[in-house]
Amino acid sequence: MNMYAGNVQMAKMQIMAGGMGMGMGMGMNNPRYFYFVGTPQSLQARLDNMPDEEINQLLDANITISGIEIQPFNTMSYMCTIIWGSIIILPIFFMCCPWWKRCTYPIYEVP
Repeated sequence: MNMYAGNVQMAKMQIMAGGMGMGMGMGMNNPRYFYFVGTPQSLQARLDNMPDEEINQLLDANITISGIEIQPFNTMSYMCTIIWGSIIILPIFFMCCPWWKRCTYPIYEVP
Protein backbone atom coordinates (compact mmCIF):
# COMPACT_ATOMS: atom_id res chain seq x y z
CA MET A 1 0.00 0.00 0.00
CA ASN A 2 1.39 3.41 -0.96
CA MET A 3 0.48 6.60 0.82
CA TYR A 4 1.76 10.14 0.89
CA ALA A 5 2.25 12.13 4.06
CA GLY A 6 1.68 15.83 4.36
CA ASN A 7 3.42 16.21 7.69
CA VAL A 8 6.77 14.44 7.48
CA GLN A 9 8.10 15.80 10.76
CA MET A 10 5.20 14.35 12.77
CA ALA A 11 5.65 10.97 11.09
CA LYS A 12 9.37 10.94 11.91
CA MET A 13 8.66 11.79 15.55
CA GLN A 14 6.18 8.93 15.76
CA ILE A 15 8.66 6.51 14.20
CA MET A 16 11.25 7.52 16.81
CA ALA A 17 8.75 6.56 19.52
CA GLY A 18 9.22 2.91 18.60
CA GLY A 19 6.68 0.14 19.07
CA MET A 20 5.37 1.38 22.41
CA GLY A 21 1.96 2.85 22.95
CA MET A 22 1.83 6.62 22.58
CA GLY A 23 0.13 7.33 25.87
CA MET A 24 1.90 4.81 28.06
CA GLY A 25 4.16 7.29 29.82
CA MET A 26 1.58 10.06 30.14
CA GLY A 27 -0.92 8.33 32.43
CA MET A 28 -3.21 7.36 29.58
CA ASN A 29 -2.90 3.62 30.14
CA ASN A 30 -6.65 3.04 30.04
CA PRO A 31 -7.64 -0.51 28.97
CA ARG A 32 -10.57 0.88 26.94
CA TYR A 33 -8.28 2.82 24.57
CA PHE A 34 -5.60 1.32 22.36
CA TYR A 35 -2.60 3.48 21.35
CA PHE A 36 0.12 2.05 19.13
CA VAL A 37 3.06 3.39 17.12
CA GLY A 38 5.35 0.94 15.38
CA THR A 39 5.87 -1.55 12.60
CA PRO A 40 3.18 -3.83 11.16
CA GLN A 41 4.95 -6.90 12.56
CA SER A 42 5.00 -5.54 16.12
CA LEU A 43 1.31 -4.56 15.82
CA GLN A 44 0.41 -8.09 14.74
CA ALA A 45 2.39 -9.56 17.65
CA ARG A 46 0.72 -7.21 20.13
CA LEU A 47 -2.78 -7.99 18.83
CA ASP A 48 -2.07 -11.74 18.92
CA ASN A 49 -1.08 -11.46 22.60
CA MET A 50 -4.24 -9.56 23.61
CA PRO A 51 -7.07 -11.68 25.01
CA ASP A 52 -10.47 -11.51 23.27
CA GLU A 53 -12.14 -9.93 26.33
CA GLU A 54 -9.69 -7.03 26.24
CA ILE A 55 -10.22 -6.51 22.49
CA ASN A 56 -14.01 -6.50 22.95
CA GLN A 57 -13.79 -3.78 25.63
CA LEU A 58 -11.91 -1.33 23.39
CA LEU A 59 -13.76 1.90 22.65
CA ASP A 60 -11.15 3.71 20.58
CA ALA A 61 -7.91 2.80 18.81
CA ASN A 62 -5.15 5.14 17.63
CA ILE A 63 -2.78 3.13 15.43
CA THR A 64 0.17 4.66 13.59
CA ILE A 65 2.11 2.27 11.38
CA SER A 66 5.56 3.29 10.21
CA GLY A 67 6.54 2.42 6.67
CA ILE A 68 9.55 2.59 4.40
CA GLU A 69 10.03 5.86 2.54
CA ILE A 70 10.23 4.99 -1.16
CA GLN A 71 10.02 8.55 -2.53
CA PRO A 72 11.50 11.55 -0.68
CA PHE A 73 9.94 15.00 -0.37
CA ASN A 74 10.29 16.86 -3.69
CA THR A 75 11.56 20.28 -2.61
CA MET A 76 11.93 21.54 -6.19
CA SER A 77 8.25 20.89 -6.99
CA TYR A 78 7.15 22.61 -3.80
CA MET A 79 9.37 25.67 -4.29
CA CYS A 80 8.41 26.05 -7.97
CA THR A 81 4.74 25.93 -7.01
CA ILE A 82 5.23 28.64 -4.37
CA ILE A 83 7.32 30.86 -6.67
CA TRP A 84 5.02 30.53 -9.69
CA GLY A 85 2.00 30.80 -7.39
CA SER A 86 3.22 34.18 -6.20
CA ILE A 87 3.34 35.39 -9.81
CA ILE A 88 0.19 33.73 -11.13
CA ILE A 89 -2.45 32.30 -8.78
CA LEU A 90 -3.20 29.04 -10.64
CA PRO A 91 -0.24 26.95 -9.31
CA ILE A 92 -1.37 27.55 -5.71
CA PHE A 93 -4.57 25.63 -6.50
CA PHE A 94 -2.46 22.65 -7.60
CA MET A 95 -1.53 22.13 -3.94
CA CYS A 96 -5.04 20.80 -3.31
CA CYS A 97 -4.88 18.23 -6.12
CA PRO A 98 -4.04 14.59 -5.32
CA TRP A 99 -1.72 14.32 -8.33
CA TRP A 100 0.36 17.26 -7.02
CA LYS A 101 0.56 15.71 -3.56
CA ARG A 102 1.72 12.39 -5.06
CA CYS A 103 4.45 14.22 -6.99
CA THR A 104 5.62 16.39 -4.10
CA TYR A 105 5.10 14.68 -0.74
CA PRO A 106 7.05 11.59 0.32
CA ILE A 107 5.54 8.19 -0.43
CA TYR A 108 5.73 5.41 2.14
CA GLU A 109 5.27 1.69 1.63
CA VAL A 110 3.76 -0.26 4.49
CA PRO A 111 4.53 -3.99 4.22
